[in-house]
Amino acid sequence: MIANRKVTLEAGEYHFNNLLIESSDVKIEGKVILHVQTMLVRFASTINKSGDPNDLLIIAYHPSSSNITAQGQGAPFAPLEINAHIISEYEVVINTGIIRGAITAEAVRLSGDTVIKGDISSCEQPDQRTLQITPRTGYALSCDDMPIDVQVLKFDGTIDTDFSGSLAMSPSGVDYCWGLRSNGQCSTRPLSFSNGKAELFLSTERAGEVAEISAEVVEDTALTDTAGPFMFAPYGFRVVDAAGQDPVRMVAGKPTSVYLEAVADTGARCEIIEDYDEKAEIRFDNFSYNTPSSGTRQFKIQGKALPRTIEVTFKGGRSTTNNINLNYGDAGVVNFTVEDPDWEPEECSDSDCDNVTGDWQGLKGTATVYSRPLALAMCNFTAANGNKLTTGVEDTGFAYVDEAFSYRVKPVVWNTNLGVNVPNDANGSVSIANDKLCALGVTPNFFATDGVPATWQTLFSSLSYPPRGDNGNLPAIIRSHDSNQNNAKFYQVDGQRWDQSGDFELTSSVQGTYLGMAVNPAVTTVGRFYPRYLSVDDFGLTPPTQQGGMIYMDQPFTLNWDIKAHGLNGSHASNYYLFDQYQSGVGLAVEDGTGVDLSGRINADVDFVWQPDTGMVVDGRENVTWRRDYTSTTTTIPDGPFREGNTFWSFTTSHDAATARSGNRALNQVPFKSSVYCLDVEPNTDFEPQCYWDTTPDIRYGRMQLYDVVVDEAQTQVVVPLRTEYWNGDQFVLSSSDSASMFDGDAYHLENLQGNGVVALQGDGSVLSGESFVDAIRRVNGLREQVRLWLCMGAQDTQGSNVDNIILPNNSGGRTEICPTPNKVQPWLRYNWRELGDESPSSVITFGSYRGNDRVIFRGERGLVHQAQ
Repeated sequence: MIANRKVTLEAGEYHFNNLLIESSDVKIEGKVILHVQTMLVRFASTINKSGDPNDLLIIAYHPSSSNITAQGQGAPFAPLEINAHIISEYEVVINTGIIRGAITAEAVRLSGDTVIKGDISSCEQPDQRTLQITPRTGYALSCDDMPIDVQVLKFDGTIDTDFSGSLAMSPSGVDYCWGLRSNGQCSTRPLSFSNGKAELFLSTERAGEVAEISAEVVEDTALTDTAGPFMFAPYGFRVVDAAGQDPVRMVAGKPTSVYLEAVADTGARCEIIEDYDEKAEIRFDNFSYNTPSSGTRQFKIQGKALPRTIEVTFKGGRSTTNNINLNYGDAGVVNFTVEDPDWEPEECSDSDCDNVTGDWQGLKGTATVYSRPLALAMCNFTAANGNKLTTGVEDTGFAYVDEAFSYRVKPVVWNTNLGVNVPNDANGSVSIANDKLCALGVTPNFFATDGVPATWQTLFSSLSYPPRGDNGNLPAIIRSHDSNQNNAKFYQVDGQRWDQSGDFELTSSVQGTYLGMAVNPAVTTVGRFYPRYLSVDDFGLTPPTQQGGMIYMDQPFTLNWDIKAHGLNGSHASNYYLFDQYQSGVGLAVEDGTGVDLSGRINADVDFVWQPDTGMVVDGRENVTWRRDYTSTTTTIPDGPFREGNTFWSFTTSHDAATARSGNRALNQVPFKSSVYCLDVEPNTDFEPQCYWDTTPDIRYGRMQLYDVVVDEAQTQVVVPLRTEYWNGDQFVLSSSDSASMFDGDAYHLENLQGNGVVALQGDGSVLSGESFVDAIRRVNGLREQVRLWLCMGAQDTQGSNVDNIILPNNSGGRTEICPTPNKVQPWLRYNWRELGDESPSSVITFGSYRGNDRVIFRGERGLVHQAQ
């Protein structure tokens, strides 16, 4: 009994008949085993509270009563706690307690506030490694090496790749040679190996049977294995491929021609038995899977499974039959035997026969076949948005730049309908287009854990579109042959992302070689990748200077903008600017507050072209204008003003002609993302088809007006007031913010309305707050006369010709004359003054009109037209 005490049990085994622990703390130091008939733990007792459950094993043996009982008190008392692994022959009862570890019993009864926290992570698993020799039996010529593999297997039958050591092999001695196949050298010392597998060879010059071979791990002599018998023959068959190679090398699924050679051990090497000229019945039998050790695909000779017998003609010890074809639809290493049971050697009586069996009958050989997959097909490309890759259809959008996509990789067999020529030596140096590979069957043994070690990869190989673009970044996929294999059907690749736009070539291959053979690389085109959004990275609206930010209709102003294309995660999709079609068009748009489209009023000599050199839409133009409302080619009417509150400007996206034909608008109608320059008008989304500007131009219909003047007939210099005006929606008012509009007195046109006056305008400059004046100079005075003087604003057609026309009335000849071109052309200040179409402003100057006496109503003299304002 342990009551109200603190007890420490040191490492060891303790035996109790009946053990009672009450309100005590039992500590464990080291590994402790408690053997009890019954055990009762009560109240706030703790056993191994802070220790590892693996340090305490409690074993209860009583066959007919509750072996172990734990009775805690619950709150507010301290809990009962046991950290242990408990084994009971009968029953464990726990009422209000905490058990950490594990319980094994015929019955477990729990009640109250009881918790069992399973913890077997520290349990020490017994060493269940085994050593295995393969093959279990073998047949080889005494002039050849016999391959032997020794593997360290875990308890689940898989190779313990963490195991390294050295092997002692027998039989040994001068008659036997053991070595590693990797270097081909015999060794009398234990053979070192790693990764749980040793690839060895056994050779001997003694013909006959080796009844048994054994292997033992030097570092752990409990790991041993034996196998046998193994036969070494002085005569036999050797099977070679068309290139004379043994083992035979082939492509899975592709018929491969082989040749049989009758050979004999000459004491140093195997030589062809040149007098073996036979037409023999050769039996092909004992097919077996070598690496991996099992499989499901049949091995066929002449189209039929083994065993079978074929008549073969030999000449000089080599078969002359051209149609010994092998076919195996899987990958790996397989074996089969070849035998002529009726052959007998010539009688040999000299000393050269010492190493052979004199009464040996029959020729037999074991063939080894190396079979590789044709290629690694890449199939089932799917973007995160659900799009499937459509090979060969370039106008089909696949995924956004930066968007995740997935695909499958599978090793496939050759097929006669493939149309791919594979060299006879099975060395796959030629790349194969992937589009036909996905329909082929797989080689399931390529996936096998105990299969041929291989590492496969998929890599970005080249940019296929656009041809001069940036390769971007695509992480390589590199995996071992037995990883993520989906029941030996395919490898799944998820989460691939490319940070560029366009199409790229993806290549799949096996690193290095597979059984000494290069596997044909497969190449496929993946795309099209297109941007997720456009961003306005810089924007500037520059109205004419000294106009208070106001812009007259038809007056050029400057816009600057930088627009870039981006992927889902913000990558700069610079290749997008090199596309020759399937691009998102970008344009200017304007609408009023009711949604009416006013974009037709924009006269922008602007090419929204993706610039390949800078990688963005870039423009800085001084010829963007807001067109006046033309009722004819020469006449406008005032409207507006168009400004913040009633007008909304934006950049828009559109489709090109190629996209309209393809119907795949998702490919290239790339939306804008809201930014400092783009108003967020749709709060529920970050992407919108238009980028509404955060600033709005102040557009006004303007004109320049000259006042009419009446002066004394003797006056030679007249001051003519002028001002600039704009339409405010109801009437023309002074354009007081304008201190930029200019006038050039030298550019004028004279029309005599009464008399033959010689009058000219003089002076130039600019208005100040919308107002100024110009002088009219009279060359001849003293005559009463009236003239109209036009102050030319200038107007040019698209070819640069002056079209500032003046239509003279019938009494002046009814002809059209041209107003001279001023220093600064300002057609936006012309107006339809006389209902004859837009023209430059003019002033009527009257010389010789009198007020008269204040007491007499003045009557205009006959013949004098007075139009003074």
